[in-house]
Amino acid sequence: MKIQEAGISSKTIKTLEYVKAFGSNLKSWLTSSQEAKKIIMEGIQLLKNHPLIPKNVFVSGFIANEKQQSLKK
Repeated sequence: MKIQEAGISSKTIKTLEYVKAFGSNLKSWLTSSQEAKKIIMEGIQLLKNHPLIPKNVFVSGFIANEKQQSLKK
């Protein structure tokens, strides 16, 4: 998996899957055909409402378009 090539350990991936932040399978979440904006918004809401994230922490998301080399907020 490319995420492991980037230095993310199997233990971290299993932790993310365990807490169900990304559903039951991180690989399927990353390669999902769902609308990107919907996935980003759900992730933002998950972080904003998480009890361990202080309310004064700014949470934002972006959609990266590799082909056009652009970011969309």
